[in-house]
Amino acid sequence: MAVFQSFENGRITVPEFRSKVYMVLPKTGISEDQKDEVIDSFIRDTMSYGKLDAVLNHPDVSDVVLRSKDIVNVQIKGVWYRSNITFKNTDEYVYFVGRICTKNRVSMNVTNAQIYFSDIDTIETARLRFLGTDASLNTNRLPSMHIRKIDKIKCGVPKLIKDKMLTPDQAAFIREEIKKGTSMLVCGGSGSGKTVLVNNFIEYLNSNVRGVFVQESEELFADTKYNIEFIHTVNNKGEGKVVHTLREISTAALLMNTKVFGIGEIKGDEARDYFTAANTGAQVIATTHGLNVFEGIPRIADLAMYSGDYTLEALLKMLCKNSSIVIFMSKYK
Repeated sequence: MAVFQSFENGRITVPEFRSKVYMVLPKTGISEDQKDEVIDSFIRDTMSYGKLDAVLNHPDVSDVVLRSKDIVNVQIKGVWYRSNITFKNTDEYVYFVGRICTKNRVSMNVTNAQIYFSDIDTIETARLRFLGTDASLNTNRLPSMHIRKIDKIKCGVPKLIKDKMLTPDQAAFIREEIKKGTSMLVCGGSGSGKTVLVNNFIEYLNSNVRGVFVQESEELFADTKYNIEFIHTVNNKGEGKVVHTLREISTAALLMNTKVFGIGEIKGDEARDYFTAANTGAQVIATTHGLNVFEGIPRIADLAMYSGDYTLEALLKMLCKNSSIVIFMSKYK
């Protein structure tokens, strides 16, 4: 059992695990043929997400939420559906959620009741961002897990047009504004497609300027812009003591003489840095939550006022030094 736990926790490699198990299994009476089958099955289950593999590898699934043994929901292009994935009983469900945490070397418990972590290795085509909530916080007294899936290979703006996320005219307008150095704030609800939109239009940034994007999870990246850095936060994951907040790394990024400054999602103190960067004349690209196109700027202005001594008038004056567009997203449109 110790060997299996060590492999599950990532403390030994696949060859080491296979070697150790080969020595142990004969004592159980398992035949040579069964031995390889048992080992391969355990390795496959440990290095994947088992029942979730089908939906996590589905190209159109953006989110997966586990709520109970009978409720596993998926989001496809902004619309939620009930999947046919179920667990035999509550114990199996609770164990499965725990295995997700163990696989990613994080700890979720009463003390650390909500944890954020990422997995960029398991799924070949996608990066995964997790938000786990302990049973102590949920009214059904069960742990839950929200998984956001970000494609490693960008679909490209033509595909976004084909999928009717935006029209050819809208795409041409945004592309030209991005090239000109216009700032862009994308607002909308959770799972509305904000990150997908920004990630694809990053490729139209000016290649001759230095840029820095700060984010909580490894969602934004560039395929063709090698002068842009992407920096993510570090959380304690329930056990460690090393923490680097979004505000901390965004403040440091402003000292890097950047002409393009991006924030994965504004929802706290980092709002001040959005206005600070805009005041320097940098091209600023960010996302935030909002119910319509008119709520984007007031929302981040409110967040900036809460975290500093700025007045709304001062913040808007800072913003006026930089041209910007605001885009609203809803259900991948």
